[in-house]
Amino acid sequence: MARFYARFDSGSESTLDNDYFDRRRIGADSASGALLKIGLISSRSAVSADVYDDLDSQFRSFASGTYFPPDASTFPTSTLISWSTAYTSSVLGIKSMAAADNTYGGTTVLNYSRRPTGSVLSTQTTLTGPTNPLDPVQLNYNVYLSASNAVAATLNVIQSGSGANLQTPTTRTSNNLSRTLHSLWHNPTLDYFAWDDFTPGTPGQTTPTNQSNGICQGSPNFYTQPTLRIYYSKQFANDFNPNTKIDFTVRYTSNNGGSTQFDGASGFDISGSGTFGNYRYIEYVSSVLSEGTGLGDDIIDYNMEVTMSFLDPLITSSRGSYSYFGPVGIINCACASNGATCV
Repeated sequence: MARFYARFDSGSESTLDNDYFDRRRIGADSASGALLKIGLISSRSAVSADVYDDLDSQFRSFASGTYFPPDASTFPTSTLISWSTAYTSSVLGIKSMAAADNTYGGTTVLNYSRRPTGSVLSTQTTLTGPTNPLDPVQLNYNVYLSASNAVAATLNVIQSGSGANLQTPTTRTSNNLSRTLHSLWHNPTLDYFAWDDFTPGTPGQTTPTNQSNGICQGSPNFYTQPTLRIYYSKQFANDFNPNTKIDFTVRYTSNNGGSTQFDGASGFDISGSGTFGNYRYIEYVSSVLSEGTGLGDDIIDYNMEVTMSFLDPLITSSRGSYSYFGPVGIINCACASNGATCV
């Protein structure tokens, strides 16, 4: 998947940079970002003051896990949103956490990256329940709406570092938009917003895709089983996360017999990928065997075509777009007394 963060001052967050996040910015510059932050904090404070006025003191702390399920709200008048009681929850991200509970961004400084994967409803009784004693709450709807609009105004002006285009949580088509929106979080001092979109990037490739020496086996006919090396580049920083996996297929077309064979892997582990400049490469022993009649024979020549996609490390059924590279090389192997030689 791709991970993003955007600071109000357009700056960098080194911990997130090191955790495979792509950097964005809020607003056209730090001055406009500062105004948005002021408005957001002001509207949030107004909501807190209105709600705290109704809450018993023991439910006013983050540690209590006080929560307001969206399905339990009512609108008794055009100016109020209300709950017959507040709820409490033990879900981390609703209830207070320790720094070690962060999902992203290190374990020494608290952030709020641990988020529920969806809305927690009042019917999910193992996750939330009414306060004891019951604690009815009314919130001025205009105060609520002002805070909601302040959040939307902030998120809707997130853009690329150059300011060339908007890159908000909803701008890029996500494989799981609901979970993307539920993943939104900020640090305690509200310096930045961050999110995941659970959609990996598209692999790019450099040349050459090549192969190392193969394995010679068999007699009197000899077979080679080459170890292939496939280079690829990232679209987003998290595409190079060692927890990311890939699917790939290699299509071999013989240029001296016309035969076509396929090889590859699903969910291939790239944690041991090699590094080559701005690229990574994977190596694997091909299952495609090519045959010759004796030592020193050219076994067979293959044109290789590769199809590849990144898989999301959290939702493994979610993948990015496929890339096609090809033809990207020729395997020409021969068996010698000291092993295979592939060129």
